[in-house]
Amino acid sequence: STPINAGLPRPMEIPGVPPTADRLALVNGVTAGWFTTYGTPLRAGRDFDERDTAAAQPVVILNDAFARRFFRGRNALGDTVAGRTVVGVVGDQLAQGGFKPDGTVRSLRDNAAPSIYVPLAQSSGLFPPDRTAITISVRSAAGSPALLTRTVGAALTRTEPDVTFSLRPLSDYLAASLAQ
Repeated sequence: STPINAGLPRPMEIPGVPPTADRLALVNGVTAGWFTTYGTPLRAGRDFDERDTAAAQPVVILNDAFARRFFRGRNALGDTVAGRTVVGVVGDQLAQGGFKPDGTVRSLRDNAAPSIYVPLAQSSGLFPPDRTAITISVRSAAGSPALLTRTVGAALTRTEPDVTFSLRPLSDYLAASLAQ
């Protein structure tokens, strides 16, 4: 599964919500299965799947923080956010990185930011090239994920020979984040 995150909160168009300065959310492009890979619970609706192609109706999944803040107890499914139909709501994830509306960097101690997720296939033009980070996540069904490093690295290099990849177990990433 693959997320793309621009890191900066972006203004959201939400019908029925006044256009205030605090109507901001983080935007992430992800592939089908990303929420399952990270153990993020689906609260309502559906995950992205093969229907969500570039030619299909634009869709979006909201996190709990977004739904609580902007829908205040209303069912968001079928509503519109940023010109996209809401097809799901997922649990919040704590994440380090990206920026808060005041310009400071988010840490693991901060509450989850209102976030939206769009299918990677429908993310063209959403992310400025200079503010985009791509993360490829692989979950191991058995054994240590570190054992997959060589196989995954070779497959990525065959696909994109001119791109440099850095492979790191999630446990190392979490330990570095917590140490800060």
